[in-house]
Amino acid sequence: MTSSHHLRVVIVDAFDEAEMYAFAMRQAGIDVRVAATAAEGLTALDEHAVDVVVLGLRLTDMPGVEVVRRIKMRRHAPPVVLLVGHNYEPTLAPLREAGCDVMLMRPCLPEDLISEITRVISRQRRAHTRPAPAKASLRRARIIRHRSA
Repeated sequence: MTSSHHLRVVIVDAFDEAEMYAFAMRQAGIDVRVAATAAEGLTALDEHAVDVVVLGLRLTDMPGVEVVRRIKMRRHAPPVVLLVGHNYEPTLAPLREAGCDVMLMRPCLPEDLISEITRVISRQRRAHTRPAPAKASLRRARIIRHRSA
């Protein structure tokens, strides 16, 4: 497991559980910022180096797919862990196409979210140490179901 004391996370979510996740992450030694709107989250990405973005879909100021696109357009785009309330493929496919790395079913326990964040970071670090593949491959974001909170 990747050491969490160096991780920097931005949670962009309008749900109250964002603060619960942030509290658990701080307890685990993760540097975390919470943004309740897409605009606040994108500003946090402009102002701070971030390893992972945890994104909820119910933002009032911008559709989730647009937030993912804007994050992934950045030069050093962090992985995006999307918190979803369903697995309805027609809704999730555009999010995958926009570049979402992992979709995590909510509600989920804070420790499950932290585990998924460390997995995504470990996978990203391993990818940066391997030679680039000859052909680009289309990757699919995984939908992960954990025990309910």
